Amino acid sequence: MLTVGTHRGTGKSRLEIYAHDILDEEADWNSPTWRFKAGEIHRLVTTVRHLYEFIPEEFTLLASWAFDPAKREAAISRPDLLTLIEGNRLGNRVLYRVLPAET
Repeated sequence: MLTVGTHRGTGKSRLEIYAHDILDEEADWNSPTWRFKAGEIHRLVTTVRHLYEFIPEEFTLLASWAFDPAKREAAISRPDLLTLIEGNRLGNRVLYRVLPAET
């Protein structure tokens, strides 16, 4: 599951994206990265690009299994996050602090 969090104004928002249907058969709960089906990664990339359109400010993204808490945090630019996903290297239980869009 991917959890996206925002902090607009005084409120917090959370969006959960269930991506289990695009996980590779070899995906492992204990792996340091998620493993998506090569032919399906484009779906997640497209979803994240749409998020960029609607969330110009900083937001968080956590990829974890069944609400597992993050093990570590990492700041990341928007292009670098897409590169991680496209390369099938999205960290498991890494809370990514996605930097605001450049203006």
